[in-house]
Amino acid sequence: MMREALPRQSANFSLLQVALPSKAPINIGILLLNPATDRLYKKLRGDWSSIAGPANVEVLEALDEDFDVKIGEMGGEAFLHSLEDTLSNTLLITDRREVEVSDSSARTWKWKNRAGSRRRRASN
Repeated sequence: MMREALPRQSANFSLLQVALPSKAPINIGILLLNPATDRLYKKLRGDWSSIAGPANVEVLEALDEDFDVKIGEMGGEAFLHSLEDTLSNTLLITDRREVEVSDSSARTWKWKNRAGSRRRRASN
């Protein structure tokens, strides 16, 4: 059985990083923007206590929900732009890189992201 090629589209991704005192920056998430739909997919790590002390864990744990609210209010492009304009010392974001994705791969990535979020919430 031959599979039909899925249409591909351009997207942009950036890595979200945290630079804790006396440590090199660590990748803590990826943001994937579909500019055609203004849809921003995000995936953040959930093992905060393995990279940060108790004082920083609470703040890092709040990022996922905070980002969801702001993406909903602002839209994907505006939210990503606000991160690029405001993040500095502790939270960092890399320059956007272009990548081609299929609609199917974005839906799959989103589904995996939600499943991972559910596992993290269930374990808390």
